[in-house]
Amino acid sequence: MDAFAALLVSAKLKNTKSWRNLLLPLTIRYDQLHVLLQLTFGWQNDYFYTFHASAENSKQYMPASYEAMGVTEQLEPSEYAEQNYLYPDLSAGPVDYEYAFNGGYSIVLTLKQTVTFAELKGRNLPFCTSGRGSNPPNELTIEQSDNGDESEVFHRNRLNRAFMLWTRAGDQMILADGDDLEDIDLNDEEN
Repeated sequence: MDAFAALLVSAKLKNTKSWRNLLLPLTIRYDQLHVLLQLTFGWQNDYFYTFHASAENSKQYMPASYEAMGVTEQLEPSEYAEQNYLYPDLSAGPVDYEYAFNGGYSIVLTLKQTVTFAELKGRNLPFCTSGRGSNPPNELTIEQSDNGDESEVFHRNRLNRAFMLWTRAGDQMILADGDDLEDIDLNDEEN
């Protein structure tokens, strides 16, 4: 029985293009996925986000807290990220992740295949199986050179360690403004 998704995450910002292959449970909600994508690219949750299901243009997902903050006035009608799961939309087509509204980020999530328990080969989830390209910068104000020197280098083992710490924290781990992973030694294993 399939219980996991092999997901391709493609990101582009100005001169920075990168991709990551992730293994995730089929039961991941959009709010949980947002945190994992922040970890995936070394971002710090500095901007608003939404998810758009490509197969159904009318479906958009955002945090319930945006209503209290007045952010919803700028957005089309949405469903709550905390109450909806990625897989039903992803199985119908790509899902777009909009981070930093109008910031120039292009992040597309594509289902490569579903995976069984036996095919996991003992991996903990979530897990990054591979990736290429530097992390797009979190700060939109950073001017990039032609070779993208300002971007953080991608280290698969460091990312998987961050994922492992996230699974231990469960729903309690929320990256708030000013918080980051610098206090945690993620350099145990370099990729």
